[in-house]
Amino acid sequence: MTKRKLLALFPSYHSAYYPHPVGGGEISNRLLLEALVARGWDVSVVTCRTDIQGVSSGVKVYKTKGFKNRFLAIVFRNFFLKKESFFRAKEIDPDVVVCGPTALACARDVGATCSVRIGLIVRAFENFKFLIERDFESRSIKRWVAALFIGNYQVVNKPADFYIYNSEYMRATISPCINGNGYVVYPSVDIPVSKRIVNQISNVHMVGLSREKGCGILLKIADRFPELSFSVYGKWDKSISLNELPGNVSYMGWTDPDGIYGAADIFLVPSQVDEAFGRVAVEALAYGCIVLVSDKGGLPETVDYDDRFIISSEDSDAWCSAIDAAILSSLEFAESERDIRNRTRKYSIDNQVVEFEAALLKETTS
Repeated sequence: MTKRKLLALFPSYHSAYYPHPVGGGEISNRLLLEALVARGWDVSVVTCRTDIQGVSSGVKVYKTKGFKNRFLAIVFRNFFLKKESFFRAKEIDPDVVVCGPTALACARDVGATCSVRIGLIVRAFENFKFLIERDFESRSIKRWVAALFIGNYQVVNKPADFYIYNSEYMRATISPCINGNGYVVYPSVDIPVSKRIVNQISNVHMVGLSREKGCGILLKIADRFPELSFSVYGKWDKSISLNELPGNVSYMGWTDPDGIYGAADIFLVPSQVDEAFGRVAVEALAYGCIVLVSDKGGLPETVDYDDRFIISSEDSDAWCSAIDAAILSSLEFAESERDIRNRTRKYSIDNQVVEFEAALLKETTS
């Protein structure tokens, strides 16, 4: 049987062995493409930045030419991406093309030339200019520069044929505003589901020391519960002084999932902004933590919309009440989340590649 062929256009695509930090969206893209190869697809990627030469886990990777000078590389990125994409498309003759937002203009030209459908992988609101709050948009100089040098990549002006969203929340919010079929393929989470049951609350963890991630809420909670130990991991907003953190709050920086979730009894996701998806909430559930999320964006989806674990984002009293309840009835809370935890298996790459392939097949056979 002839293999189906997919061409992916991503500005950045790195292997699992790349030693520097890589965004979660890029990791999810790589895992999906590698899993698609395992299901018999012929997959090729054209990218501007990569550590791969040739084939990696069955995926053929083609790096565009460019300049070593960073400014020139940005200015001419779209030119080289388009040139390499057209060359590879002619050579490969793909059945379908998928891309990230900044490659959409290029992908549409390739799709029109090859008469194939174009799918856009959507992972963040900033790709949709008309949905961004004005104050956030006005400070995004990077977006203005990108529009100037690589074309207006906002999808409202350059729609794709179909869209791959990373949550039901994103699909429900964005789909009514654009034309095109929409599918949900969650970021893959392949953490073995723990059988751990929390029976005593001592350690509370969260990710992101910033106001957007809910640092203000965390500090109010820490003040109410001096007997608990609070640890914050991940990115640190330098406008928040570490010297001003109370004695029971520690900033731990970056570490592996075992360090973030392993010792946590309660894991908080008190985001103050709409999150496209709550990967950290799913990972914490899999580790057996009691997970409390804010009511922003796609976070309620991660706890199956169970109101017991969804807290009004700005209501510090409600957060403290939820933690009080968890302390008084930790076993009951943990048992209540057990079913939700078991359902995190749906986020495995084995399940998500099935959803991804189903979307591609529907688009290429319709």
